[in-house]
Amino acid sequence: MQLFRTAISALSAAVLCGCATLAGDGGFDVSQIRVYNSVITNGGSGTKYEEIPTSSVQKKDHVYVVTHLRWNPELGDLGTHHFTWTWYSGDSIVAKRAKDLDMKTTPYRVWWGFQAAFFENGHYRVDVAIDGKVIDSHEFNITD
Repeated sequence: MQLFRTAISALSAAVLCGCATLAGDGGFDVSQIRVYNSVITNGGSGTKYEEIPTSSVQKKDHVYVVTHLRWNPELGDLGTHHFTWTWYSGDSIVAKRAKDLDMKTTPYRVWWGFQAAFFENGHYRVDVAIDGKVIDSHEFNITD
């Protein structure tokens, strides 16, 4: 009987631990991820890509959103997560792009870009989300 109780206790503990690690994707909450640097950039000039922050991008250039992330290294590989970039003009969505990325190691860098000519001149906002939770947001202008 004691052996049976021990087996049931061990099984119950394993089930409870299993449930705890299944909470959210990979057993972590997106709020555990920290943005430590992010920019809107046109990529700089020259042959090497540069992350020079700007709030205004000319139509002849590209507009990039670059987000640098960190999480506790003890969490290890966070697995695959759904990233979404939603571009707004006022309250209207003008573009939405998404991709699934494998978040193996911290720090981690994600980005998306467009030719600025795809946008009309004006003021825009882009929100970056992981698994539906906005983690980063920028406002910028497109000019001639």
